[in-house]
Amino acid sequence: MALDDTGTELQSVSNLATQYDRVRREIDDATLPAKPLAFSVDGRTFGYEAQVRQAFRVGSYVSIKTKDANYLGQVTAQDVATRDGPQYGIIATANAGLVMGSVSKGSHFLDRVRFRYVQGGGELIGRLTPDGIEPAAEGRAFDEAELEPASGDTIALHLTAADTTRLDIGYALGVEPPGKVRVQLQPKGFYRHTFICGQSRSGKTFALGVMLERLLLADGAFRIIILDPNSDFVRIDKIRAKDQYDKTLVAPCSNEEYSAIKSQLSSSIRILRPHPFNPATLKIRLSDLDPGEQGAVLQLHPTRDLDAFNTFSRVVERMGGPYSWEVINSALVSDARPSSLDLIMRIQNLRVADWPVWCQTEEPSMAEILRQENWRGAVVDVGSLPSPDERAVSAIAVLNYLWKAKDLKKPVLLVIDEAHNICPQEPANQIQEIATNYIVRIAGEGLKYGLRLLLVSQRPAKIHASVLTQCENLVLMRMTSRADIESLSQTFSQVSPTLMARSRYFVQGESLVVGEIAKSPTFAKFEGRISHEGA
Repeated sequence: MALDDTGTELQSVSNLATQYDRVRREIDDATLPAKPLAFSVDGRTFGYEAQVRQAFRVGSYVSIKTKDANYLGQVTAQDVATRDGPQYGIIATANAGLVMGSVSKGSHFLDRVRFRYVQGGGELIGRLTPDGIEPAAEGRAFDEAELEPASGDTIALHLTAADTTRLDIGYALGVEPPGKVRVQLQPKGFYRHTFICGQSRSGKTFALGVMLERLLLADGAFRIIILDPNSDFVRIDKIRAKDQYDKTLVAPCSNEEYSAIKSQLSSSIRILRPHPFNPATLKIRLSDLDPGEQGAVLQLHPTRDLDAFNTFSRVVERMGGPYSWEVINSALVSDARPSSLDLIMRIQNLRVADWPVWCQTEEPSMAEILRQENWRGAVVDVGSLPSPDERAVSAIAVLNYLWKAKDLKKPVLLVIDEAHNICPQEPANQIQEIATNYIVRIAGEGLKYGLRLLLVSQRPAKIHASVLTQCENLVLMRMTSRADIESLSQTFSQVSPTLMARSRYFVQGESLVVGEIAKSPTFAKFEGRISHEGA
């Protein structure tokens, strides 16, 4: 034991450090509130401060208790901050051994407390009442309200869809046990354009399948057409066995529920596939395309190929009723102009007439099948077509049919997987440009004609900006690219960037759902794929 010249025990360096930390903690605890406290200046949003160990997760729901009301809120932003507090000091003594004797020295350590705390904010969802959740009202300011995590029952009350038809797509994240609080999308929200985004293996295909199945099971007012480039949904009319279905759920469904699902989903779905996969083959009639689209198949441009395009257009104008490449070829042979002979050779050299996707004059085309009334969902399996050109022309045939048949009384939801290949920011050729122009038109004007889009892609920056900016709903899955997240934040500026940044830490199947399809930004785990996935 070391003593100073007065006989007082000296403190070791470690003891001084312990005392130093204890004083800092005591001042910290005495200054910061024991519980998180919230305030609001406008009745619509709230802010809060809390000790670091009491931090909330961004996106979580919180209960805010004032003197006369109880609110439900959602945290949308949170940061760790520091600020200066009062000064404090510690006096320490030490012995210095000298040759001539012993000398006692004292040191006075001064420091200023620096508080480390959490500050954040969010949206006030509403005021809790015996009848439910009353929407937040402008001007109801409050201060020093107690803040704590919202109960599972309160969160469930909020996330239950307002529509009587509810699309249960999985469970809310951050609520224990998993599956306790269900996430229900609002079918009417799909009357706006929707974008699903996530990198490879984030669970996009599974999530899209869950949403499409729930929409097909619901008593929805619109039909669904799926452009399927990877043959992922060609078995959407084939139901898994119950034990396989239960494996995709956090809790198994009842036998009665499974039987009801099986009887509803397998009916009223048309799968259009190329021969030999399906007798009801995916076929395009040449006359179902506009002359400009037919010219694009022949790589003819209206202005760069004046003579040839004009000759082809005049031949097409003389056609009466449905026609095929054989009919066009016969008409060109009977035409004596040199440009007609050039067109014959062009058709032969490009071999476009040999594409198996073309139907003969007497065969039913895809457009004729879609004009029928006895279907709720249709899958166009362009992924099984042998060439990129055939896949592109098939997409144009679907878009041509939709725009010509548009009817506000018969709304259609068009689902486009790998949408960056159909409506890219920079079309690579004339056919892709035609398809992009269709999608841009549907995105801008389609709602008033009953046409809605559901686009899926892992590369948002590659989708045409005029299309993406028209999407009001977003389903964001795992996305680690900071550039893509920043791009999405600019497009969906109504969503907090802090919420979007959480997508970097998602595991497969987890998502952020925002827009008209959800009551508020919701973190959800998709589950319950009913049909078989893939070919």
